[in-house]
Amino acid sequence: MLVASGELNRTVGGIPNRPEINPEVAFQPRTVMGSVAAAWTPNPLPQQRHRRSLYALKLRGLSDPMLEVFNKPGPDFSCERRDTSTVTPQVFSLLNGKNTLARSLALAADLLAADAKDEQAVDQCFERILSRTPTPPERAACLAHWRDLTKLEASVNYPRQHLPLKIQRTVIEEMTGEMVSFFEHLPAHADFVPDLQPADCDARTRGLASICLVLFNSNEFITVD
Repeated sequence: MLVASGELNRTVGGIPNRPEINPEVAFQPRTVMGSVAAAWTPNPLPQQRHRRSLYALKLRGLSDPMLEVFNKPGPDFSCERRDTSTVTPQVFSLLNGKNTLARSLALAADLLAADAKDEQAVDQCFERILSRTPTPPERAACLAHWRDLTKLEASVNYPRQHLPLKIQRTVIEEMTGEMVSFFEHLPAHADFVPDLQPADCDARTRGLASICLVLFNSNEFITVD
């Protein structure tokens, strides 16, 4: 998806990068050697985050939900070959996941930045994602869906999403068994530059992004590309 959207950072080697992961997992309480582990902090800039998962930082006690649902090997043993499966959570991760939506918005914005006409934008969308042009019925269906979604999106106001600068932690004191609450401050989030969000785009771009989202979730993209 990063290749299709034009966002992939192709730098080879270097220190591990920290991509965004599901916030419910990123901020969940964890313990390391009896102490409270810090929250997952992604790299501040998109170009730092958008690298191949080969270079993503791996923490033994914190798995990326997106990779986990697609049979990421466990951290405890060597893995010569990744298991494969087709299960419902994979569909939800790709169709409703923040990562997939961000890639769809980025691709749609890139296609429309060149003032492409509707037919040209749909054709280029197919070429970028499926490496082919759409058939006439596919083009007609996408154009109709794009028009319908643009009308719908014109009436929707999206709030901007921001990473928190602090989160509250609640732990059990080891000696007394009492509940203790404190705030973990996350100053690195102050410099965080988010991916393109729905609030950054007009209704036409968000409508085209829905076409990109469908193609990213197509069997042709997942199994062939």
